[in-house]
Amino acid sequence: MASALDSQVDIVVPEMPSFTKGYHHRSYPAISPSRPEIAAAAAGKNIVVTGGGTGIGKAIAIAFAQAGARSVAILGRRADRLQQTAAEMNSEAAKHGHSPIIVTETKISTEPGSNYLDVLVSNAGMAPKMGTVLGYDAQIMMNTFGLNVLSAFNAVNAWVPIAPPGDKAVLINVSSMMAHASPVVTNFAYSMAKAANLKMIDYFAAENPSIHVVSLQPGIINTELGGEDMPIFVAPDTTELPGQFCVWLLTDEARFLKNKFVWANWDVEDLVARKDEVLTTRALTWGVEGVPVSAIRRQAAKGQNLGRRINRPSRVKAFERQAMVQPLFAVKSKHESSEIHQDNRDEDHSPRRDIENALSRIEPVIGDSVSVLSLPIDIAQEDRVLMYEAVAFMNAPRCLPSLAKAFGDGSVGHSLFLQLIFTDQAYYHCALATVLECNHISPQAGVSTIRHLTQAFRLINERISRAEHVSNSTLAVVMSLSTYESTRGRYDRGMIHMSGLFRMVETRGGLDRIGSEEPEIMQKIYRADLDYALRFGATPKMNIKLFENSKAMERLNMPSARDHSTIAPSFNPEFREQLGSELCDLWKSAAGMSMLVNEASASKRSKLSRSKFLRSYIWLGHRLLNYAPLNKPRSLNRIQSMAHLGLLMLVSSLLCGLDRRVVENAILSQLLRDESSRETSSETQEILLWLLFLGAAGILQDPSHNIWLVPKTWETMQALGLGTWDSVRSILFKFPWMSDFYESGASALFVKVTQYQSSQLSL
Repeated sequence: MASALDSQVDIVVPEMPSFTKGYHHRSYPAISPSRPEIAAAAAGKNIVVTGGGTGIGKAIAIAFAQAGARSVAILGRRADRLQQTAAEMNSEAAKHGHSPIIVTETKISTEPGSNYLDVLVSNAGMAPKMGTVLGYDAQIMMNTFGLNVLSAFNAVNAWVPIAPPGDKAVLINVSSMMAHASPVVTNFAYSMAKAANLKMIDYFAAENPSIHVVSLQPGIINTELGGEDMPIFVAPDTTELPGQFCVWLLTDEARFLKNKFVWANWDVEDLVARKDEVLTTRALTWGVEGVPVSAIRRQAAKGQNLGRRINRPSRVKAFERQAMVQPLFAVKSKHESSEIHQDNRDEDHSPRRDIENALSRIEPVIGDSVSVLSLPIDIAQEDRVLMYEAVAFMNAPRCLPSLAKAFGDGSVGHSLFLQLIFTDQAYYHCALATVLECNHISPQAGVSTIRHLTQAFRLINERISRAEHVSNSTLAVVMSLSTYESTRGRYDRGMIHMSGLFRMVETRGGLDRIGSEEPEIMQKIYRADLDYALRFGATPKMNIKLFENSKAMERLNMPSARDHSTIAPSFNPEFREQLGSELCDLWKSAAGMSMLVNEASASKRSKLSRSKFLRSYIWLGHRLLNYAPLNKPRSLNRIQSMAHLGLLMLVSSLLCGLDRRVVENAILSQLLRDESSRETSSETQEILLWLLFLGAAGILQDPSHNIWLVPKTWETMQALGLGTWDSVRSILFKFPWMSDFYESGASALFVKVTQYQSSQLSL
């Protein structure tokens, strides 16, 4: 069909809206795969395209092959079409001087492959027969939903564990203008499914801020999806247009389109010219914009209700009636834990007191609730959208996405820190500054960040100067300032806030008193104390015995003694004897925690509690640093030194930032390099191999480590006689090892080692 269209010179095209002056129906030089900037962006990348056997997906796969991608995997349901497309991809790539690895699959696999899958193009979908809502076949409607929404859902869930860490992963979601266009044809089922798909991807982008997400209207194209009888005047665009546009989206000049919805028809040079507008406004996002709720209400009062008075029931009386039964909002007593909420109403508790408590601790609700609620903080009109983003960002589970399968559903929910966004002005400014730092990269965002930080500092300094009682909210603000600095990698500045926080804890009577009132603050202080101690090679300030004895700091129940042989086969009597009793107990805890995560991820046991898991590794990190601080001479034998370092690396890699990314620890990285440079014996080679792969999958985030890491890993594998990934994994599983967490980074190191081996053999 594309060739027939190319022969057409004059095409009757319906007038379409455009964000740019230029509007294209075919590919053009600015998005050509031969353009050096585009070829450079695709070079070395591993691409996977769902629905890649035909139509738009096929064109996208071919464009990446033409641009010189390292590998292109196409997924589809029909093996014959995939093979045909693979042949065309090889032919087109050869014309451009490339020979990418072509992979064809009819199912998604998350087993370690050739490397990270850098780019996912979620393209699979279907267009059903047209029809109106009334009388439409329900089964066809649900099938449409499944193929357009569930296919994308399954694709992103399978891809994230094998996507590259940091901000290098890219998701291109092939959507449709029908998701946001006004109903103009009897095509509700397809439009509904695409709208649901787009909203799901919006949530995915908010939950995974480090991943670069772009949604794309590919054009109006005559493919098998829409049926071959679609006339050219309705489908004027070629498949090459979105195919090459997708490759352009990988370039640096397209980075400003993160979390945006774009049309492949729009001229890319015109788009770049409007970059500042896109970055500083809600341009190219979808939703109701620009109309205050009060105006919506006035508009809704027109028609039959125009001029009439609406008598609504009293909200105060409704609150009172509700409070007689149960609180309308989630109310948390200062004596409650962060997970358990009990009704502790005293006899002299009046309904109005419950209302006041509820409103002072109100949780965020969906929609523009800020316009209708009287909150105790001032929210600038221009910050309302950002505030909702901050709530979604803070409400997302603070753990690595690759571990998500091990944990039960749930979010922060009743967190004090989430509620403070609505109730404490200083914390509100801290939260907005943090989300700007993590999610937004633009000059305007930098100005807004400084504005919010300045306000937070002013407010907190006013509190301190008045010598007020140090409240929980003040502690939370100081912790938030420390977190902001650590997010920026400025731990020296963050330590200033931590020092002030420790003094505030002392003025409150110690951490045990704070923990009895607000366990969540206690938990976060212990976590921050551990994080900074690891960064500076220091001993934690807080007494871990208090953490151990607190009922609110409940941890995971570790496997019983009879399971120790299952936990880690390396745990033999000789190994246990060399570890010593104290480190032996800590090793058991780490191995047990890893086993629980692996079994929960594989659905071999019930899902784990995120908060208990968090407390477990906080406790483990404190105990390890108390056992052997990094800032003092290490009087440990070789096995103890290696085991202690490995367990600290495990804990450090779990201490991800608010952006859910692992941050390199320079001290541990240097200790690992020092350890790898020492002579090894038969009894230390396996544990060294574990350390090397553990480092590659966790704390070693700088690619420059490959200079020494890859040769040393190859040397160790040679000494152990290991040549396959399965044989390496069999060694790694003798030690504490969380498969879903470490597998991607570890398998990537294995690929580098095999490539290094090939180069050595060719010398």
